[in-house]
Amino acid sequence: MTVISACHNLNRSVGCAMLAASDDKSMVIKFIGGEMGVYVLYKVVRQDYLYWVRLSTFMSVLLSTCTRVCGKIVGEFKTKAVVNELASERTNKRASERNAARLSK
Repeated sequence: MTVISACHNLNRSVGCAMLAASDDKSMVIKFIGGEMGVYVLYKVVRQDYLYWVRLSTFMSVLLSTCTRVCGKIVGEFKTKAVVNELASERTNKRASERNAARLSK
């Protein structure tokens, strides 16, 4: 599961980097905005967009939009940070084990 997550995050990072390096600099914003739009549309279609807080319609939609978008952004970047941290810990552990094996010879 960790390998699949790491590959997925690496793929997304490389894809965003390639889009950022292209001639049209707005491609990254279009890509992330499109993904966010699909996510919000999915929530609306499933009738799972609004939270349980009783507010006026405008405030309820505004609150739901802010929390959904911020939650998705933080969730994605936090997941990437955790996966990268786990990968670097494993790499460091393997490197220290190899160094210890070399020194013991």
